[in-house]
Amino acid sequence: WMPFLTLIVVLAVALAGGPATATDESAGPRFATPEDAVRHYLEGVAQADVDMILEASAIDEIAEGYRFDLTADRLQAFIPYNFMAPADHPFWRAEEEPLAPLVEPSTQRHAGMIISRTETQAVALSGGQTEGLFSNGAAKYGKFAYSSLFGFSVAVHEIRPHQGCHDSMLSLRDEWSTWRIRGEYEERLIEEGLIYSRWRPWPDVTVETVLTGSAPWHLRLHRVRTPRKLWSAEAGFALAWDGMEPGGTGFEQLGSASSPLARSPYGVSGVRDLRGERVGKVQPALPNTNLIAPRTVIPLLEAEHEPGTRFLCCAVVATDALEVSDWDRPPQLPGRAWELLERMEKSNDAR
Repeated sequence: WMPFLTLIVVLAVALAGGPATATDESAGPRFATPEDAVRHYLEGVAQADVDMILEASAIDEIAEGYRFDLTADRLQAFIPYNFMAPADHPFWRAEEEPLAPLVEPSTQRHAGMIISRTETQAVALSGGQTEGLFSNGAAKYGKFAYSSLFGFSVAVHEIRPHQGCHDSMLSLRDEWSTWRIRGEYEERLIEEGLIYSRWRPWPDVTVETVLTGSAPWHLRLHRVRTPRKLWSAEAGFALAWDGMEPGGTGFEQLGSASSPLARSPYGVSGVRDLRGERVGKVQPALPNTNLIAPRTVIPLLEAEHEPGTRFLCCAVVATDALEVSDWDRPPQLPGRAWELLERMEKSNDAR
């Protein structure tokens, strides 16, 4: 229940236009024991201090050193019923107010996310988590983007992209292995409006990823270093469709060879290669792999990569509108994204 509660807190802060910034991943308290982290969490709840709650909930030790939920249970940290506000408290009697507009994306350092929203969805760009002990952790915590409207998908198998259901991910394979995605990150940095992560699908292959953007669009930049040939498949959001139901209308594949765009009665989802080098297609996923829709299709960009260093960049869009008026004029990667990538390379070389 604890990761779910943390997600609720993060989204609540984001939708309220909550605090955003801070760039040093090493900042924040260090907890000597699990009990210290739980006490910090409870103090944050008692003081209504969101920063304290997120500090206690976002530390790497949650996955690496102990089970946060079991520790909380042992300390009887579940909030007792008598902690709830009484029925006549102003909290329950307050009139509902319109949701305040979120004009700019909200950078959430402790959560490792950038959250933006439109009138119909909230989108979280994610720097990843340390997902070691969690079932399907790569799907729940490691994808590049999550949408309240399109949900996310969980893999059935890793042999083929439609079985892996790697929506909102870059998948890689070599000649001998199945598809691999970002699970745990090796390094992560959050700056205002930018998220950087470095991850290794294999010990000798390094991928650096920079994410930025605002719903319904976001942008991805990758630098892939590999000593051998690789194949890649980069996916957008999974889009619901009902073509196999009686009277179903199915989906349309629009766009161009390097810019697949899927449209169904539920909206559109597309991924556009900003360098025009990859081949696109719309791939039906296996049934019942998405958290929201029984059947989905996923736009993909595919390519082969010879040994060496390769740059991949794309623009991703997903909306419940049936048209994307700026599909042929997507946002472009800001210079800050390239600068961050080069700065991290210099920093790593200096170590």
